[in-house]
Amino acid sequence: MNLFIASELNWEERKFKLRQETKFPEEAGTTLTVDADEPVALTLRVRIPGWVAGAARVKINGKQSDVSAEAGSYLAIARTWVKGDRVEIGLPMALHSEGMADDHSLRAVLYGPMVLAGKMGSEGLSKDLQLGPEGPELKKAPAVQVPEFAAGKRGLDEWIKPGDKALTFETSGQNKNVALEPFYKVSGERYSLYWRMT
Repeated sequence: MNLFIASELNWEERKFKLRQETKFPEEAGTTLTVDADEPVALTLRVRIPGWVAGAARVKINGKQSDVSAEAGSYLAIARTWVKGDRVEIGLPMALHSEGMADDHSLRAVLYGPMVLAGKMGSEGLSKDLQLGPEGPELKKAPAVQVPEFAAGKRGLDEWIKPGDKALTFETSGQNKNVALEPFYKVSGERYSLYWRMT
């Protein structure tokens, strides 16, 4: 299994079905449930992405398993599967950053696989400016100043704190603090994806 999306596999030759239920990325994990007409011996392989923070957690039929795999590899679970077997996989996420190839002080902030966008407000942005074919003219809708962050040697989680909603964050202790959330959730306002960190 490579993707964490609600889905179902129907392997007719082996009379084996596997249903994946997940609310990823709102929940940092996925659940697999077996539906088989008769016991089937096989190895399930689940991708453990490189962004996973620490070890993936695995429960089989509600019991913690000692099966493990490093981030960036596949978790292999070999057993004889029967109808109703359930595998819960926890994929812990953490804040991390990626620098631009030519300037490592200019960085994007990520949470797990998600790039976080800094919300810069919508003052002066009309629908026409937001949705126009060429984008806004800077004379009509000047760009806002993107703040720089003074990170020092602190880890991201020391100055970027969780918000009051899932997958939201806010910087703290900066000259101008910024609310952050996954890029795919931001619309109708200015945003920044890269930040100068000193």
